[in-house]
Amino acid sequence: MEKKLTDKDHWEQIVKSKRRYLEEKQFPPLPNPYENRIQPIMHTGYLIFIRSKFIYLGLIESLEKKNLYAAHSLLKSYWEDVAAFGYYHLTVSQLLKKGKKQEAFVISRKMALGGRGFLTEKMVKKKGHTMEDFKLPSIYTMMDKVDKDWRKNSKKNISILRELYHTQVAEGGHTTYLGLWIAGKWLPNKSMLPDLKKSWTKEENSSILNLAAMSSLIFFYYWDRFQELN
Repeated sequence: MEKKLTDKDHWEQIVKSKRRYLEEKQFPPLPNPYENRIQPIMHTGYLIFIRSKFIYLGLIESLEKKNLYAAHSLLKSYWEDVAAFGYYHLTVSQLLKKGKKQEAFVISRKMALGGRGFLTEKMVKKKGHTMEDFKLPSIYTMMDKVDKDWRKNSKKNISILRELYHTQVAEGGHTTYLGLWIAGKWLPNKSMLPDLKKSWTKEENSSILNLAAMSSLIFFYYWDRFQELN
């Protein structure tokens, strides 16, 4: 029978992950021009790491200040970053194993540059590309790939990233839901009062600590494997 984790256990994992983010002092620069395809592939991974680091540090600060609104919003961003990094590692590592360095490089370029409104169509045309060259799959597709790998390695038939994102993380990080749920309380007469002094309940605290600890654990699971590509 598995041990039921406590809030203390979750905090220990959160602090451990924070320490791991802070232990990375610097990454090697990307030479211009780069010497081989592996360098830009690793560079994109480093960029995702840095983005994840600052989102995670902000999440921890919000948890410490018991700012439920900010914590849920940051958790949503962090959860998506974990999915993106897991997807990136799995995709490039599978391509590299097959000797497809050019295809892995193309994925690294997409992950480093692709986004809504950036690059612009004018920019990509100038370089002889099309917008399709930089199109990324949806975040749900990324989560599905990570979940499939996670199920295979953990031997448990659970869809961690996507299911929890759909049922808890995306809901909790949605502005309308936050406004209706976090910032209100029920009065004895069944009416709802917008509450400027709303505080966390024990259940809310335990839930978000669990999600923060779990997502950081998944991130470093893939980070350790990504570093082996170099």
